[in-house]
Amino acid sequence: MRSWHKQQGITMWGMAFVLSVLGFTLFIGFRMLPPYLESFKVQSALDSLARQPDFPAMTRGDIATALNKRFDIDNITDVKLDKALTVETRGRTKVVRLKYENVIPVVGNVYILLDFDIAKETRSSD
Repeated sequence: MRSWHKQQGITMWGMAFVLSVLGFTLFIGFRMLPPYLESFKVQSALDSLARQPDFPAMTRGDIATALNKRFDIDNITDVKLDKALTVETRGRTKVVRLKYENVIPVVGNVYILLDFDIAKETRSSD
């Protein structure tokens, strides 16, 4: 008679569980990747706009027009500037904020809500 000294490895059900958890994690990661890439494009557009020399003198309408042009070029569709854009002036400091949400459907009535808040603060040289 042979006796088993020690069993090694993972069972079929254990492997199925590990693969399903890994697959679900990859699925969620791939669903969340495009909105995060888009938020990096939004940050880049806001940074490049803030580097313009006439930025401190721009009004909210001017900023919205300039950002709309950049969003068209970069194919940014999830940011609605009429709701997301706020411009605050505090003395010589101007704060431009884009605050928006992105809802990603997963399965059925299960969704992922991503909340983005991108701000840029500049100071006028006057």
